Amino acid sequence: MNANIFINKLKSILSEKKPNRLGKQVAFTKRERNITAFHMVVSLVAALGDKKTIYLSEILRVYNQLTGQSIKYKPFHNQLVKPELAELMREVTNKVFNCWINDVLKYTKKDLFKFDNILIQDGSSIMLHRSLKDVFPGRFSNTCPAAIELHATLNLTQGCFEKAGITPDSYSEREELPTFKELK
Repeated sequence: MNANIFINKLKSILSEKKPNRLGKQVAFTKRERNITAFHMVVSLVAALGDKKTIYLSEILRVYNQLTGQSIKYKPFHNQLVKPELAELMREVTNKVFNCWINDVLKYTKKDLFKFDNILIQDGSSIMLHRSLKDVFPGRFSNTCPAAIELHATLNLTQGCFEKAGITPDSYSEREELPTFKELK
């Protein structure tokens, strides 16, 4: 994919108006104050994309650097713990997924017309800091004592996530697979 297409796709998802509008739709923001949905999404992506992020305060540091503000920890934490933030990030993730799925899989709607649903389920392991090994035990205790696994079920015909969840890496993937009734 060339750089211009990549930049245009990113702008179509993360232009300032779209995350702010999504933030209002999912009730993350009722009125815009210092912490906007756009700035929260961008700072979360920037901070969590850095492999060195360990503490929530590091996300606040990135937020303050990106916005030029000096938000204190408590009001920022109050925004982070809102259940609506998870819904906002889910919607942003769906939009990113819809934007890039066809580039990866190279399919067209006519390829899928015979099917009601096509589901793909995958799990990806993510290493965590060693201090979390009691909460999130990893499968490989010597090299990676703490790890989580992100399980995602994708619906190709709808172009969205059906289900996503996080479990300890030592947890069996079979529990996260769709049931036979869901696959009917």
